[in-house]
Amino acid sequence: GCGTATSDIWISLTLLLLLLLLLFCFQPRTEAYQKALTQNPSLIKGAKVLDVGCGTGILSMFAAKGGAAAVVGLDGSERIAGFARQVVAANHLDAASGGPVSIVAG
Repeated sequence: GCGTATSDIWISLTLLLLLLLLLFCFQPRTEAYQKALTQNPSLIKGAKVLDVGCGTGILSMFAAKGGAAAVVGLDGSERIAGFARQVVAANHLDAASGGPVSIVAG
């Protein structure tokens, strides 16, 4: 049977394929969210934002780039929240990098 390492690889590949599918299928909607969150400083600048069901953390990062003072991305899955933390850190928007974004699972 498949060992744990093989299962982890399949799970990682499946998540990657799902993320790519989401990027291509939801690109127009994601771009609309990006514009709304980054090009409306009177609504976002200094705001405290809660991103429920944050997934990859993309909307949390848009809010941060739009000037939000604090952003909490919340995902029900610890595994997905872990991926979001990595994405946010790679974009230097996490607290360790001086950014406003925190990702939590719950």
